[in-house]
Amino acid sequence: MKAVIICLLLPLALGFKFDIPTETMLRWEHLIEPFKLGCIQESGIDYDAGLNVLLRMQLPDDENGQCYLKCLAERVEIYDGKSHNFIKERVIEKLGTTEEMFEECFATFPHTEDCKIVHAAAQCIVSKLAVPIV
Repeated sequence: MKAVIICLLLPLALGFKFDIPTETMLRWEHLIEPFKLGCIQESGIDYDAGLNVLLRMQLPDDENGQCYLKCLAERVEIYDGKSHNFIKERVIEKLGTTEEMFEECFATFPHTEDCKIVHAAAQCIVSKLAVPIV
């Protein structure tokens, strides 16, 4: 019984799982590709996890993973670490979100740390874009 519970809870402990439209995933993958290696080194995320974050459709939930997402957001110029804010026009243009999604996911945050801010926004936007699994 304990083994069954562990197997059910393990995916939750490893990160936030998502399923977004393939076209969106490929656009985001193309956007971050030039910055993956630098952000892997900067954040300290596991190499394989960093390279395949979108392909596995799982956002890393640990500190290194959160900082990896922050690094990518800064490099693709949708997040300004100095002002601790997302740049609305760039988020809408580069990520393909709506103004409503921006206001819901990128405008206010329960956190003050950059890595956590970006991670919370990423979780929000992928949940908004998620494809229902039938």
